Amino acid sequence: MNLYDNDKADWFVHPVHKELVDVVVFEMETPDNFNGILRPINKIQFDDFNLRIADEVFILGFPYSITGGGSLPIWKRGSVATEPDIDYEDLPKVFIDTASKSGMSGSPVIFRRFGIHGVEDETLRVNSRIGEIRGFVGIYSGRITGKSEFDAQLGIVWKKEVIEEINQREIKRPRNFCITVCILHMPPSVGKRNIQGMLAVINKTR
Repeated sequence: MNLYDNDKADWFVHPVHKELVDVVVFEMETPDNFNGILRPINKIQFDDFNLRIADEVFILGFPYSITGGGSLPIWKRGSVATEPDIDYEDLPKVFIDTASKSGMSGSPVIFRRFGIHGVEDETLRVNSRIGEIRGFVGIYSGRITGKSEFDAQLGIVWKKEVIEEINQREIKRPRNFCITVCILHMPPSVGKRNIQGMLAVINKTR
């Protein structure tokens, strides 16, 4: 895949914050003989509940290129460390408390919460739920480091909204494309590769 076109970056950046948002979108056309599985995580119907401070989250990635078996990712645990409704440094990102490692950048982040949800004034509502809920948080891009990896143990997650905000930009070349954000799982026959878990792609429609 060529990331440059005539020595110019061939990807989209955030329309407002530009390169300050550590997420890009690039065009990727799947060949006819592609036999992987593209799962658009931003199109999955998660539970409709807002993220909260201290919620439990999981980064789905490949720390030090380690897989969870069958080319599937490792679920690395963490918790929300900053207020989700506030843009840290006026940027659409939150911090999570986690001991993340190399190989996790670009991974999708999922939150899980157990209990009674959607209760207002101690009253159950129509949309109240009992049990487990899940939601898509955004894209993990790295961690804050100091003199050692144990100084902060804070990871950076860009909110899920940045994906659609970048995708809504005009496509550079008129093609038959649909916009997705995918977890890429390659079959064992492809071989063991350090393939990043989250790809922001414009996938060719069939």
